[in-house]
Amino acid sequence: RLYTGSDDMLVSCWDVAAEETVRTFEGHTDVVRCLRVSGAAGEHTGAHRLVLSGSYDHTVQLWDVSAPRPVMTVRMGEP
Repeated sequence: RLYTGSDDMLVSCWDVAAEETVRTFEGHTDVVRCLRVSGAAGEHTGAHRLVLSGSYDHTVQLWDVSAPRPVMTVRMGEP
């Protein structure tokens, strides 16, 4: 799996071999600027995979990939 953030305000999970999006995460209101993925690499390990995303909307969101919404949002305020 490959995770990306982009101008469409989405965090996306891709199946690289199939060249298709398998899941999108909606919650940002501006460009997703950075991502950090943590957790088990295998799908059948029982461990949770977490994705942290930062956006020009001045938020950082923490995603558990098994949940439909971010599990935490931190608002950073204006720079």
